[in-house]
Amino acid sequence: METACQGEVFLYDEMLGYAGFEARTGQNLPQGSKAVVCIGGLTDGLLSLRYLPALAAELQQVGWRTFQPVLQSSYRGWGFASLDDDVMGIDKFLSFLRSKRGITEVVLLGSSTGCQDAVHYIKVGKLTELVHGIVLQAPVSDREALSVETSGSQVEALREFAETASRMIAEGRGEEPLPRAACQLFGPPDVITAYRFDSLTRRLADDDMFSSDLSEDEMKQKLGHVHTPALLVASADDEYVPKTVDVSTLCHRMADAMAAGVARTAECLVLEQGGHGVRGQDAQARFVDAVARFVARLSVQELPDSTRLSRLTWEVALANTLRSRAASLPSGKPLLVALAGMPGSGKSRISQILLRLLQPDCLVVQMDGYHTKLSDLQSRPDAADAVYRRGAPDTFEVSSLREALQRVKTGESSVKFPAFDHARGDPVEDAVCFDRRVHKIVLVEGLYLLHRKDGWQEIPDLFDFKVYLDADLEECIGRVKERNKVIPGYTPQEIDKRCEEVDRRNAEVVQLTQGEADLHAGPALVIMARHKLKASSDRQTNVEGKPNPGGRSSFLVVCLRSCAVILLLLVGIAGGSMLLSSSGTTHAASVDSPRGPPDQTFADTAVPLVRQFIKSRYKDYGKGTVTLRHLKEHIVANTNIGLTYEDLRDDRYSSVIEDEVDAIVARCDGGKPLEARRVSGHGQAIDRAVRKASFDVKGVRHRVCGQNATAVRWCCSKAAQAGGLSLSFQLSYMQTPFSSRNSRPFSRYRLWTLHNAEWSGQVNLSCEFDAMSVVGRFRLIVPGATAKPAPKLGQALGPLGINMMTFCKDFNARTTKVRPEVPLQCTLVPRSDRTYKFFLRTPESPWFLLRCARMAKGSDFGQGAPPVGNITLKELFHIAKAKSMDPQLIGVPVRTICLGLMRTAKQMGIKISRTLEPEFSKRDDEPIEGLEEKRKQLRLLNKAQKKGKAKK
Repeated sequence: METACQGEVFLYDEMLGYAGFEARTGQNLPQGSKAVVCIGGLTDGLLSLRYLPALAAELQQVGWRTFQPVLQSSYRGWGFASLDDDVMGIDKFLSFLRSKRGITEVVLLGSSTGCQDAVHYIKVGKLTELVHGIVLQAPVSDREALSVETSGSQVEALREFAETASRMIAEGRGEEPLPRAACQLFGPPDVITAYRFDSLTRRLADDDMFSSDLSEDEMKQKLGHVHTPALLVASADDEYVPKTVDVSTLCHRMADAMAAGVARTAECLVLEQGGHGVRGQDAQARFVDAVARFVARLSVQELPDSTRLSRLTWEVALANTLRSRAASLPSGKPLLVALAGMPGSGKSRISQILLRLLQPDCLVVQMDGYHTKLSDLQSRPDAADAVYRRGAPDTFEVSSLREALQRVKTGESSVKFPAFDHARGDPVEDAVCFDRRVHKIVLVEGLYLLHRKDGWQEIPDLFDFKVYLDADLEECIGRVKERNKVIPGYTPQEIDKRCEEVDRRNAEVVQLTQGEADLHAGPALVIMARHKLKASSDRQTNVEGKPNPGGRSSFLVVCLRSCAVILLLLVGIAGGSMLLSSSGTTHAASVDSPRGPPDQTFADTAVPLVRQFIKSRYKDYGKGTVTLRHLKEHIVANTNIGLTYEDLRDDRYSSVIEDEVDAIVARCDGGKPLEARRVSGHGQAIDRAVRKASFDVKGVRHRVCGQNATAVRWCCSKAAQAGGLSLSFQLSYMQTPFSSRNSRPFSRYRLWTLHNAEWSGQVNLSCEFDAMSVVGRFRLIVPGATAKPAPKLGQALGPLGINMMTFCKDFNARTTKVRPEVPLQCTLVPRSDRTYKFFLRTPESPWFLLRCARMAKGSDFGQGAPPVGNITLKELFHIAKAKSMDPQLIGVPVRTICLGLMRTAKQMGIKISRTLEPEFSKRDDEPIEGLEEKRKQLRLLNKAQKKGKAKK
């Protein structure tokens, strides 16, 4: 089938003549500042990705442009290019897009070996601030793919060429080509260098990122730095994956190894068919749809009217609603939004997501900042009870909150709001400031913003838009119990008792206020508008149609029926898609919404299947999860009426399924309602997270390192969202433990490492780091594998109370694979109890430079004097590659390391050149002693010349 696509071809590198391509679907090129950059695999070039035309058409609907560059590794250049070469090319391409095409947000889409390029770019690229996400299509191992394609005599030839490549690299000839027979092992008879062959075939080489035989730690070492949102797409029938490998399991292992996976922003999609290149219309349609959904969730820019809002997560849709409502208000008048919900419903998390989506127009204010001060509570007549009930409606300064909100509404240019310091246990004055010139949306999050009793009567009327976070009461109380377990001075039993007596009572008070909301929001989508909820509650009838005297039971029935529909709407199909009107009012399908005429043939076939599926899966309508995707897939697989998965998007078919589920809810066993758990799109990841035998916090270290405690809180809160996974995160700074939720006051501290991460009963992850027990950090230079008790070592270890013999044994055991006598840098971290840890680094840069230059010491005259040694750029690059393994240089571009090495070499009198200068051309042929004699004579001559100039 012919692959054709309209677009524009342009040169992005005038010097080397490398071209780029922008795809389009209409007469004009798409406009916008967001782009998906497609990176092909081995031998790929322009339009080699067969799904590119369909992808460009779909992305254009959600406001994204599509580009593909030609890199050094494209076409027949794959054999002599490296990942670093491709990173340099991507840097040039992104720089061109930013300066010439106005692109400010990029998603890298790697295909096959292009996945390595995307992952490596996140680690060493210069313009990573532009990259907002990555898509990895067919992330498979080239090493395992080669094992699939080779057999018989080729296996022995592969082993021999691998040994040859390793030997050539050790001899410094890694850039030289291997014999042509080595190239033919990969298919096309192209030139391949020893380095590239080794990188593609050796375990844990640069290109070996996705092999199934990598351990969890090894996979985290390769992928742990990927902190941007990621979408991994694999095919179950990929011809380059060994038959013994479970593609789905491998894909999820890779996602879990990423920092994005730990933060719950890595997604997996396994296609049943399509092969390595996503062939076939059905596979391409699913892939294109998944990518469009993924990129749409990364931005909240206004989308065309034709955009299907089912692509967006409910948080993004809510952000769009708030943005449109704020735009409809007069200039200078901010939109006051209330975000209310029960304790543990996720108000803080959702408010931070909305803040990120709406920046810089949004300001988040915490109602907790208006807690009555602890000293004031203790001065009350009922002090003990007031302190114990802290968090109840009467323990807040409601008048201060009302006054501040009124000042915002009356037109003051700036208003300051307090925030709650969980470390001190009291509010902090003037923590955030409202600026009328900047902030168009003021989002207030808290418990009682919709409450109309206990002095809160006037508060709900001050807001322009009110949102209630819908959540299950028992789940919220469970989260509060786990969250409060880190509070010092309380036993778990006391925590549970207080949650039941105080937090549950507060949650029930908040739950009764949900009727005040203009919008109900849940974990999958915006649920229903306020008028829909009131119409349901005013009916005051139970499920059999009999009058309900209390009214509350009818409300529960309505909610249960609505929840069943909500579950069916999770996948966002046409019958249950959320619709946002032009005025910003949000509606959603409910049990009373009008439906199309049902198809009787389909109903006669589908209804028994729905009953059989739910009953067999959830056993007499007990606890379980019901989604329309489950039911649709079951119906398509078990009917022969010619319907496909896409056909069931029609509302006629969806309504039949929804009606039957409603009936099941109404006639459930024993009068008990079907307990339907609302789950997110990452529901399957919950089981994987709980099943993991270990959780390495250092897997997100490069996400956390150099950031603040708020970043730790963000990462850990994402992990804690995996239902049933309770996260207890305790750090000890200033002798004040605090939970992951309460880490904000310590944002000025840099968390360099986290120690002792372990699972406890598969449900509680405890991470402890006691900064007070560390005595200090000491830097030592110790010869690798040959450490011996010596005076210098004793002078360093003796005052710390560390046994010198024990340290030498530990050090030599850690460095057995290091060449003896190599002067390794060792960072020693002793503790007050005389235990210690040490971290190894490569030798200092001058040692590498002197070794390459065959010198015993550098110049005595420093910078500006004639050179006394010479090394090549190639040697400098290899030194930089070795230094890049140091912890403080991980993620630093190799080019930056090279520049630092150049400055050091210049100070030592070592010249850097492409080839050796004539006076140093015999450097590698003569012993160091002979060269040192010549350098000594050269130094004396330089010294004499300087003295002569000084006399003149």
